[in-house]
Amino acid sequence: MSCYALPGESRSQLWSTRKIIWVALAFLTAFVGVFSTGSIFEDAAGKPAHLMFATVVALALIGVPLIHREWAFGRRTSTVLIAITWLVATVTFIRSFAPLTEMASVSVGFPRGLLFLLAIGAAYMAWKSSPAKWPELPEDATGDQWSGQLRALLNRYYSWPAGAADDAVMAALEQAADAGMTPMDALGQPWEVAAEFAAMNPDNSRLSIRFPVWAGLGFIALSVASIALNGISAIAVLFGVMGAIMLAFAWWASKQ
Repeated sequence: MSCYALPGESRSQLWSTRKIIWVALAFLTAFVGVFSTGSIFEDAAGKPAHLMFATVVALALIGVPLIHREWAFGRRTSTVLIAITWLVATVTFIRSFAPLTEMASVSVGFPRGLLFLLAIGAAYMAWKSSPAKWPELPEDATGDQWSGQLRALLNRYYSWPAGAADDAVMAALEQAADAGMTPMDALGQPWEVAAEFAAMNPDNSRLSIRFPVWAGLGFIALSVASIALNGISAIAVLFGVMGAIMLAFAWWASKQ
């Protein structure tokens, strides 16, 4: 059991925010440590292009799993806010850091030895961090909120066809109506009902990978278009790397 897990606490197969951030930090510090110069005890120096690449990839490692998790859990507002914040942060960083790429090297601000220690520590914390908690609705949630989240979990998290998810939601609502109770009182949280449906229909149960696949293909298309119009550039390479990371994440998620 993870040191963060509470007894009897059920977890999803997606990463928690803590785990996502630790993974991104481990990559950032390890990459900068490897591709920088300097002794173990002196401040490291690295090429601006390497630092920009590492930071953009780290932002992708934070944004993509967070967006995918909130989307799969049916939390629409969180999905939109995280997506906008991630895109704004990425574009702002690239535009602000671009002038520094003309310099031969810049100071990282940390000794290489400390960077490697931070990478090891972050990787350990990522390994110890627990998966994401299931989404919980308040007791006074409306029937539409309850059915909407159940439908989202079946369709987006377990990758059920839309028709099968709708049929399952209708069956659950009918069961609650027959008992003369609200869906929450009669059946519990939507994630509990979704897990029960998935257990009864294991052939339909698979972690959804549609969002990272679409996003990855979109960034690959932007990269190819940029190369076709302007030749190979830093932006084209960054788009290509971000697309590859999203597709790799989708492949990983499909195996869980």
